[in-house]
Amino acid sequence: MVSDQPYGGVSPTNIVLGPKPTVAVPCVIENYHSDDPNESLLLMFNSYVRDYPELTDVMQGATCWCFVATSPNGLTWSPPKGRLAIPGKADCPISIVWDAVNRRYIAYLRGNRKPQPFDPNQ
Repeated sequence: MVSDQPYGGVSPTNIVLGPKPTVAVPCVIENYHSDDPNESLLLMFNSYVRDYPELTDVMQGATCWCFVATSPNGLTWSPPKGRLAIPGKADCPISIVWDAVNRRYIAYLRGNRKPQPFDPNQ
C-alpha cells in the first residue's frame, strides 16, 4: 500500500506480494504516464526460479530473474506473480525512471547473473 491509512478495510502493510513468489529489492512507483487506472502503480522485483515451476521451460540458465507488475491500488497486482523482465537479478535497490526521449520507463540496477555474466543487452 502506498498510504499509511487503511484502504477498503485492509490495514497498512509493507507486504507487496506474498507469500509466494519470494520478492526481493522491490521498487514501487506511481505511474504518471498511463491513462489505464489498473496501471496506477508499477513494481519491479527479484525472485527465484523455484517459485515459478510453470515457467521452467522459459527460465533457463539464470537462477534469479527480475519481474514487473502493475496495480490499481497496491493491494492487487497483475499478473499476480509478476511478468518476466530481465534474466538475472539486482544485487542492490532497483530504480525505475521515466525516459522522456523514448517515452518509456527504464530500470537502473546493478545486475548479476549466475552462471553466466550479466549482459544488459540480453
